[in-house]
Amino acid sequence: MKSWIKRVLNLLLWFSFSLMVGTGLLIAFHLPPGSRGGRGLRVLDWGRHDWGDLHLWVSYVFVGLVVIHLILSWKWLIKVAAKKKAWMILGGLAAGVAIPVVLLLLPVTRTDDDDHGPGFGQGRGPGWGSGAMEAGEPGQGRGRGPGRGAGRGAGRGAGRGDGKRRNQVE
Repeated sequence: MKSWIKRVLNLLLWFSFSLMVGTGLLIAFHLPPGSRGGRGLRVLDWGRHDWGDLHLWVSYVFVGLVVIHLILSWKWLIKVAAKKKAWMILGGLAAGVAIPVVLLLLPVTRTDDDDHGPGFGQGRGPGWGSGAMEAGEPGQGRGRGPGRGAGRGAGRGAGRGDGKRRNQVE
């Protein structure tokens, strides 16, 4: 019975690992950052974030399967891998648990740097949905200009909207 469970478990580990690698490569090479979610590149009608969500959940499943695999292989781990030295197993487990815990506890900071490169975000001048405005007035633009500092983009178009200013930048 146990060998049948291990065979199924190994098969599930292989499929989940293959799916993790496949979605990771798909995201990295076919849907690079900047594909702008739903308005950008898509594969099988899924955008970068959809594939990223699948990649994340398959990774969770994979970690769970690895834990089950380690539990079912505990006797082999103690007899063969650790040569009957429990401290080796406990040290390996402690290191394996410590790495994700340390990463989860790292502080998150916010910077004023633009990590997305030039040309996206708040723009100067009339932009999409900003209505009719004079050139050079600040507005909610989605420009693709060279972008510098807080302006990041030159705005786009003559403004499409009802003529009312929205989200005016001061």
